Amino acid sequence: MDQLRIKDLEIFAYHGLFPSEKELGQKFIIDASLSYDMTKAATDLDLEASVHYGELCQQWTTWFQETTEDLIETVAYKLVERTFETYPIVQEIKLELKKTMGAYSSTTRHLFSNHPSSQTKSLYCSR
Repeated sequence: MDQLRIKDLEIFAYHGLFPSEKELGQKFIIDASLSYDMTKAATDLDLEASVHYGELCQQWTTWFQETTEDLIETVAYKLVERTFETYPIVQEIKLELKKTMGAYSSTTRHLFSNHPSSQTKSLYCSR
């Protein structure tokens, strides 16, 4: 399976459990890998058979900023779900969401979301 990789996409938003996170906001960083078959896009020069990474990054930014969530797990889950809905050719998404502020402000917190298909949901959180 082919992969599209997005690395270090920075989005400023107001997610977090603490009032200061919701009031001040913070920068989040996304690294992701989307797996799908790129053969048709590559051989036929058909952008519709691919995922336009510029549009995807803009959509993620819009979706990320639409709501305010307490948990980054919720943010990651919603982002992955909307991506599957918007791009049915995508078979798997591996997402790393870095939160740069919060209870452990000196440490970057990470959320790993690994979805092998739109029917399987697994979230792993580490610090």
